Amino acid sequence: MEFKLPDGRVLEFIDYQMPLKAKQGDKGIGKVDLFGVIDHKVPAVIELKIDSANGGQADSPLRALLEGLAYCAIIEKNLAKITAEAFNKFNKKLNRELTLVVLAPDEYWRRYLQNRSAGDWLPEIKKISRILKDELNIDILLLAMSDSEFDMGLEGMPAKLTGNCDLVSVETLALAVQQ
Repeated sequence: MEFKLPDGRVLEFIDYQMPLKAKQGDKGIGKVDLFGVIDHKVPAVIELKIDSANGGQADSPLRALLEGLAYCAIIEKNLAKITAEAFNKFNKKLNRELTLVVLAPDEYWRRYLQNRSAGDWLPEIKKISRILKDELNIDILLLAMSDSEFDMGLEGMPAKLTGNCDLVSVETLALAVQQ
């Protein structure tokens, strides 16, 4: 599945619920929600958030960012193995750059952008993202999915994404919410 990023690059999902367990002692580390490539060469860790079904708050954007960064650290440490597997399994030649994508439906982002008690969090996350890019060479994208529905695929069913799934930067969405 390929999607156009706001900057014109192409994001392709190549794996879902990718386990991060390299050895038996790695229990409890978790799984990457989605693993993809940007422009067929840049590995992308995609931390997927959905809006809470009961109207409550889902994980905050900061928590999503921190969770994604933890996964990035593990992937970066094992990037040589992951690169080899991506080539063998998906015929993708990955480079050493790494991108973290925090991806959620626009409703998720709107809920946090309009929540006064959450404060003015977006400028702070942008600042953190710039620092991480400079210090760790991890690019961070906060993206909203519009015109889409995502079914997590519980109880043995595969995940399913329907609709056009237009990807919009959260900054652009924030401007629209302010107006």
